Amino acid sequence: MKKLAGAAALALFSLLAANSSSASSWTVVELRGTAESSAVHGSRSLQTGDELVPGTIVSSGTGSRVALAQGGNAIILLGQSEIEIPEEPGNNGITRIIQRFGQAIFDVTRRPKEHFQVETPYLIAGVKGTRFAITVDASHGELTVLEGVVAASSSAGEGTTDVLPGRSASVRSDQPGSVQVIETPAADNRFWDRRTHLLDAVPAQAEEVENVKNNTGNGNSNSNGNSGSNSGSNSKSGNSGSGSSNGNSGSNGNSGSNGNTGNGNSGTSDSSNGNGGSNGNGNGGSNGNGKHQARLNPLCNTVSEATRSATAIYPASDPNACQSER
Repeated sequence: MKKLAGAAALALFSLLAANSSSASSWTVVELRGTAESSAVHGSRSLQTGDELVPGTIVSSGTGSRVALAQGGNAIILLGQSEIEIPEEPGNNGITRIIQRFGQAIFDVTRRPKEHFQVETPYLIAGVKGTRFAITVDASHGELTVLEGVVAASSSAGEGTTDVLPGRSASVRSDQPGSVQVIETPAADNRFWDRRTHLLDAVPAQAEEVENVKNNTGNGNSNSNGNSGSNSGSNSKSGNSGSGSSNGNSGSNGNSGSNGNTGNGNSGTSDSSNGNGGSNGNGNGGSNGNGKHQARLNPLCNTVSEATRSATAIYPASDPNACQSER
């Protein structure tokens, strides 16, 4: 009895741990250009649909863009930027992101209490639910609030300031304990306004990536064709005719290449039943029983034409614009 109770407790613990890990992971829902993830197991190039577990560092290439989703939260990482998903959550289970350098836009679901935190070498942003952007370079860290309110404090831990929409808070490397809040410059407003709409597409992108994962390998198509011709006559006592033939021709194929066909036998006699058919077991066209491997184009790194149109910041004539999977 004790062994059964112990086994049940272990199974429950494993289930909770798995759910916790899944809940804390992020998913790549869009990738333009190149990006890399690194963790204890090594580094690799990212693809749309990849899951990023705690302990992962994400780095984007020049001119690239990565969209990440976790539940209702979203991050757009711009080019030449790097963030880390820490292994340890914050106090009271707060979701933490460490932005090492570069630019990122955040969309955080609204909750009554602070539940999301972005840490940089210079400042820390505490969030209940809002949209904001953070820039980090060698000289300073800057927070720009697009919607809602963000609590900004210096990484040195001196004071907290609420930052409202249309305003920016910055901490300079030569003044690490001072948070300066100013009205967001017009040029910065224009820069972020052109990119904020990218956050609107993330929920649909996340849903489509999840659908692709669920449907991969489950697409079946069948074609079974039977064609028969019956002609009957009896050749008796001078009666001439052709023997009766019952023909079945069918093709059962797995989607891929052309199948093999076989020639049947036809017979003539007083009463002849001939079989004329072709049975092909092979790969033919889009018909057949087998797996249809749904995938995302690793070169395009986007989910669909509709999503691409909704999220594109480049004109359609741009030679680098993504061509959707056909």
